[in-house]
Amino acid sequence: MQAYPEKYEKKKAAAVVAAAPVAASASGEDGALFTQVDIRVGRVIKADKHPDADSLYVEQIDVGEAEPRTVVSGLVGKVELQDFVNRDVLVVCNLKPVVYEHYYYYSILNLANQAMRGIKSFAMVLAASNSDKVELCDPPAGSKPGDRIFAKGFEGKPEEQLNPKKKVFEAVSELLTTSSELVVTYKGIPLQTTLGNITVKSIVGATVK
Repeated sequence: MQAYPEKYEKKKAAAVVAAAPVAASASGEDGALFTQVDIRVGRVIKADKHPDADSLYVEQIDVGEAEPRTVVSGLVGKVELQDFVNRDVLVVCNLKPVVYEHYYYYSILNLANQAMRGIKSFAMVLAASNSDKVELCDPPAGSKPGDRIFAKGFEGKPEEQLNPKKKVFEAVSELLTTSSELVVTYKGIPLQTTLGNITVKSIVGATVK
């Protein structure tokens, strides 16, 4: 989940709604879109506040590769730092790694981008949210960094890197939510690893981004 200044939220939402039909028409069906996204279990090794942005954390996350990835997340004030470090999370690993790419998706934020210049984010942490709170997604017990996330019926090999112009992840995220059993789902189908379902602590009907 990434942070966006409040005054740009409406523009962001409108852009996502507009982008979804474009992505869907490019691949033919929602299921094909989901298989393109590389979601893995990640373990947060270290996290600190961003030196130039009060609402952001900068994390080092093990996603099963030789080196951890640097990830920037807008979770300050939503997730306590002590609850973030040394825990497993869900990470989208094949977004294009640029300096605050997700700001550019929705608007040109001159001042914000100048403030955050110099730290590149190489993935995105997924979190569930409603109007009241935000919760990190929980992989099943025994998960390891790099474990792949899938939904039955939508298995496939993800793209090495998503093309940001096609808005694939934006379209997929519109169909991610949490069930009455607190399971993260895609089109109502549980997200899982080979060990079990991805869950959240308490939010039913949350958006997951």
